[in-house]
Amino acid sequence: MGAPNGRGRISESLVIVVSILIAFFLDAWWERQVERRDLLDDLVNVSQEIESNLSALDLHLFFQRTASASILELTARSDEIGANDLIEVPDTIVLSAMVFVPSYDPSTGAVDALIASGQLSQLENDDLKRILTEFRTEVEDIREDELGARAIAQEYLLPLFWEDDGLTPALGRSNEYHARGLTEVALPTVSVQLPNVPELKNILMIRYAWIDSAIRELDMLRADLVRAADLLVAETGGA
Repeated sequence: MGAPNGRGRISESLVIVVSILIAFFLDAWWERQVERRDLLDDLVNVSQEIESNLSALDLHLFFQRTASASILELTARSDEIGANDLIEVPDTIVLSAMVFVPSYDPSTGAVDALIASGQLSQLENDDLKRILTEFRTEVEDIREDELGARAIAQEYLLPLFWEDDGLTPALGRSNEYHARGLTEVALPTVSVQLPNVPELKNILMIRYAWIDSAIRELDMLRADLVRAADLLVAETGGA
């Protein structure tokens, strides 16, 4: 009589232990499922943010390249005439070369939220983790170059022409150029005459160096974002 009771108690104990283990397993499995679902939601948000940032970046690159080309055009015309002679150019070239410096200001909220959640470590692809981790640093490097280009314009270029009435119409359109330039590729032009002051070319080339550096970094960021967008499709299954 005692032996069966003992085996019965052992069986009951085993059932209890197995039940507890199954419960722990199910809890752990459910927790992993919830974490994976949360991660998937975050990755979808990051994917949408990157797609939006890429569209803005392409337009931004267009205007930075326009500024770079305008500087080269202005310096070339400066070389063709004598010192202090008048350079006749469209006002859009003057504004792009000397005034307009768009600032790339992408959204970083979804990437920041993913990093803050600690879930970035769950990604298996090291390249994707690197791109998302370095995203904000890359943007800050671009901003530094763009601020350098803006400082050259405000502190050195424009003061050369504050007293020049011939440049006033172009400068008067600078706000319009800035507002419309981000949404329109072509703007109507007005011809202006710009004095070929001795310092003009050197200052323009310093500004060109800042913009050229920003363009190179924007190109690298674009390549990273395109790569991240592709990797995120694989991570989310295109969700």
